[in-house]
Amino acid sequence: MRVPDLLKLIPEERLSFLVDHHKTDHKVKKLPASLLFKLLLYSQFEVKQNSLRVMENIFNSYAFSHLSDKPTTQKIHYSSISERLSRADASFFEALYTDCLERFSAQLPPKGNKRHQLLRFDSTLISLSSKLIKIGFRSGGSQEHVKQLKFTVGFSELPEYVSFHHEATFNSENVALKPAILNCPISDKCIVVVDAGLQSRDAYDQLFDQGISFITRVNPNPRSVVIEENSLPEANPQANGLQLIADRKVYLYNRNGKKTKNAYRYIEAVKPDNTTLAFLSNIFDLQAHEIAGLYKKRWDIEVFFKFIKQELNFSHLLSRSINGIKSVLYVRMILSLLIITYQKLNQIKSSKSAKQQFALEMEAELMKFIVRLYGGDPDKPPPNGHHTPFW
Repeated sequence: MRVPDLLKLIPEERLSFLVDHHKTDHKVKKLPASLLFKLLLYSQFEVKQNSLRVMENIFNSYAFSHLSDKPTTQKIHYSSISERLSRADASFFEALYTDCLERFSAQLPPKGNKRHQLLRFDSTLISLSSKLIKIGFRSGGSQEHVKQLKFTVGFSELPEYVSFHHEATFNSENVALKPAILNCPISDKCIVVVDAGLQSRDAYDQLFDQGISFITRVNPNPRSVVIEENSLPEANPQANGLQLIADRKVYLYNRNGKKTKNAYRYIEAVKPDNTTLAFLSNIFDLQAHEIAGLYKKRWDIEVFFKFIKQELNFSHLLSRSINGIKSVLYVRMILSLLIITYQKLNQIKSSKSAKQQFALEMEAELMKFIVRLYGGDPDKPPPNGHHTPFW
């Protein structure tokens, strides 16, 4: 699928509807929300190290004036962009992200066994000097001058859920991950895969009672009572290099000695270096080696975090207000939806290459648009069948 076709999945009339619905442009004279969105999105493609001053230059550029259909005489200062980010209701960008997620998900073909649709949950942190930002929580230890912000994501093939935390209580993964999983729409065909950060026994029971199938990792030999010892297959298959040594149905105890309401599947395995790993799940109709293998696919969310930090400038804040941080967060998630969908539909090996090809194609389409605007034919072959070099 080509870039223009993907961009049409964010139609102008839908932008206008969401702006009106959320009253995002109430009493706004400069930089309406739809134009701010286009500026944020386009600037991420144009430069790797984006900033407010860079966005000012892009906004005032000849190319963006044609791409965004803004009045060519309209100019803007970076301080106006900063103010608009801090005040434009982030709920507009959140609704736009949700809308885009539905539209882009529909473009991807079903993949693999539908019983094993995985939804991975994890959090990532960004750190800043406490002199630069008022919100956030301190990292502790010798890093008292540093503040952190946490972003919790649910990721399948696309980022399906995202939340932003700046309060100290969310430093705990037990606090951040449980509401993320419970608040994310999850089909009964999905399996949630989450790292060992989620240790709360009460959280396990809540997920179980909500009908959410999950796989997580726990510390080996947790305090528990064994209900049933499942026999391992005689061949004792290895799960991605892990040697399975136990498969039990157990009740767990929390720190206060209270037993879990529900019984769980406890699986233990040994790595080639003799390190012991333990998995916990409420899935009883899969083989132990299948559960261990599905957990290994959790790593895809780490690849996603690496991509958005290295290629989408995720760790750099364009705004230091809560509203501005949320707004930019949702735009970056929409950008990742665009790139990952483009990557999968065009069978491009890496997200990094997909971003580069997307940007090049978008630039080529913009050049064609400008040529047509002034009466030219970009598809017309040059004289003598060859191009005249620019220099």
